[in-house]
Amino acid sequence: MRLHSSKLQYAHVYGALKAAKDAGRVANHVHFVTCTDHQSRSRARAWEIQLGTYVKDPGDKRRWKNSGDHGADSVYAATYDEWGYFIAELFQQDPDAIFGGYKGLQDFDGQTGFKYDAVSA
Repeated sequence: MRLHSSKLQYAHVYGALKAAKDAGRVANHVHFVTCTDHQSRSRARAWEIQLGTYVKDPGDKRRWKNSGDHGADSVYAATYDEWGYFIAELFQQDPDAIFGGYKGLQDFDGQTGFKYDAVSA
């Protein structure tokens, strides 16, 4: 997914995943499969981000990550909730960021029914 922000730096992006892990909302073995910088027409910078893991715990409902080029990958994708908590951490730091189909914190909260609201509190 593509993240666009004028406030966030690499340290914020990596810190958001660490904070979600420290809070027990993202499995410790989930990592950045991709975190590359790109140009953004709407913000100062952008990153292409993919979260994944090589670990599949019994009952965790993980599926193979789709590479986008060649179908299933050799990495399991992060779960929907792991993504949600990670994204919520990013929006705590930059409520005006754009991440995938979420156009800022209010849009994210609206689309997710406030499920990930105030995660750092």
